[in-house]
Amino acid sequence: MGDSVWIYENDSPDKIFDKLTQGINLVQETVNKEIGSLKSQLDIKPIQKFEPLFLELLSIRLMTDNSWYSNNKYIRFDYGDELNKWVQGNSEIRSLSRKYDSSWKYSEFSFTDDYLNKMYKIIDIIAEHDKVIHEENLEKQESNKQTSSSLSDLLDRIGISKKHYDYPSKRSKKKEWITYDWVAQVFGQIPTIYSNTKLDDLSKSYKDKIQKFYDDEVKRIKDEEIKKQAELKLKEENKKLALLLAKYDLDLNQDWEDLLRIVINKNKYLYLAYYLEMNRGDWNDGYSYAEIGLSNFTVENKLDQDIYNDINSYFDSDDIDGRVFRDCTYNYNVLYSMVSEQEPDLYKDYQVIKENIKDY
Repeated sequence: MGDSVWIYENDSPDKIFDKLTQGINLVQETVNKEIGSLKSQLDIKPIQKFEPLFLELLSIRLMTDNSWYSNNKYIRFDYGDELNKWVQGNSEIRSLSRKYDSSWKYSEFSFTDDYLNKMYKIIDIIAEHDKVIHEENLEKQESNKQTSSSLSDLLDRIGISKKHYDYPSKRSKKKEWITYDWVAQVFGQIPTIYSNTKLDDLSKSYKDKIQKFYDDEVKRIKDEEIKKQAELKLKEENKKLALLLAKYDLDLNQDWEDLLRIVINKNKYLYLAYYLEMNRGDWNDGYSYAEIGLSNFTVENKLDQDIYNDINSYFDSDDIDGRVFRDCTYNYNVLYSMVSEQEPDLYKDYQVIKENIKDY
């Protein structure tokens, strides 16, 4: 339906009658809108305050047990007065807590998977209770929006302007339309901002906070355990080092590398095996390690000659590959076995030294 109805001389009586009907309907519609607007302005609903959710009365903190026998950390739920009254009557929440103190209005929880789930459960229980309040607040928000709109229309209708034409400041060179301060003061008393997702957002924020406390504490405990194990390992290594230094008549300020040099020089097969294994891991400089090992190898019998010939046979090869000393007849594993049989105590010490040399 348009905003106007036009009747022309050549219109038929029926057409004229239809247009008159349209005009009457248009007038009636306009009057009804005006009456509705006036009614809403005269029947402005009272402002409704939002009720706080129980979750808003909850505070979650990380605490430390500073008693003389413990410094363990735990999570604490602090309840506001109204929330605590409700918790006192909720046996399920009390049973989920490690400790509940009704006088001090808090619950405690340990850092375990079980208590993590229990804390989440408590958040869900409180959120379930808050659903009714949340829905009522959403309804109040819509009512307050209507109140704000009706009040604004009424002020406009009776001629109260919300803006005035003036200089924004003493330094301004031109006038502008400026909103009066009273507009913010008056309409600021009408609460119209309440998120549809407030309840879900609160629940998530609490659970995220709990999860972070939990993850940080688990990491702290794990890091402390790693540090403790590293300290114990270092202590054990130092003990072993001190005993071997004393055994081989070395100064206590010497290290594992010094011990290694002393021990491998006590057995020519061990010396050769050590350098063959070094060459198996690194042949960037050809067979230099194997050559060092063989240079200290004295031939005293047929076995020694066979060992010498076997290792020496690879030095003239153009195809450099340190892995040959793993696979040749007298490879380093064969030589290590010989040392283990000849001098088991020496070989045992060598193994301890290898275990304690970094990046061996």
